[in-house]
Amino acid sequence: MIVVTGATGELGRAVVENLLRYVPVARVAVSVRNPGDAQAFAARGVAVRRGDFDEPESLVWSFVGADPLLIVSASGIDHESRAVRHRNAINAAVRAGAGHVYYTSLLPSQDSVAYVMKAHLDTEAYLMASGLPFTILKNGVYAESWPLYLGDATGDEVVIPADGIVSWVSRADLAEGTAKFLYEGGHEGEMLNLTGPAALDIRAVAEILGRVRGRPLFLRIVPLEEYVSGLASAGKSADFARQWGTTYLGMDRGEFGKVDPLLGSLLGRPLHTIAEVLARDRSAVA
Repeated sequence: MIVVTGATGELGRAVVENLLRYVPVARVAVSVRNPGDAQAFAARGVAVRRGDFDEPESLVWSFVGADPLLIVSASGIDHESRAVRHRNAINAAVRAGAGHVYYTSLLPSQDSVAYVMKAHLDTEAYLMASGLPFTILKNGVYAESWPLYLGDATGDEVVIPADGIVSWVSRADLAEGTAKFLYEGGHEGEMLNLTGPAALDIRAVAEILGRVRGRPLFLRIVPLEEYVSGLASAGKSADFARQWGTTYLGMDRGEFGKVDPLLGSLLGRPLHTIAEVLARDRSAVA
């Protein structure tokens, strides 16, 4: 069985949709917190199993027969809670006798200053020490997540504490490539960089967004403390604001900018650009 976690999320759902194009439905299972949210898959014959990252015993059952298993990383930024959930999943995979495990990480490496990477790096090390056959997918930043990185772009400017190039990757391309790894197998013990076709900084993305909307959008770089205060005044906690701010410091160091041809080569076609993603994003056009 090919078992996919997080199949009710954007990436996991798209991976499963791609799998169903290439493998018999009897080979596909999903492990989800709320099976009711995956009834559309169940109606098509996909095995829907309840598996909650906060309930390790449920994960063990949902991973039985998994070879390969895709662990889609938990959402959020909090280091400890995410790392615990990931360890629960890896431990459950060991107990269930799962085969090859693929884990969705992010591009930056061990010396990253981005707080969001802490849970990923801890998980990578834990998976490598688990004894399970593994592949770590070092994904670029989702192009579709541009609102998260540009912040409040409803006015005429984007305000961030630092800028740097990012190898934005379309979630659709990433999902298709991930599905292909799952049904073709291989790459055991490897870390694979799955990035978009080019690297653009946020200033360039803001300019593209401005053209899509038909009105200029400017970038303003402010001190980190001013950025943190701005997020706090918008209702975010000071801890979250400071942690998220380090993502831009990582961008400034070039941590998110590596462009790797692997995904394009795997798919055998040109990858979608962030300009294309923005052009078809209704929230961008609005």
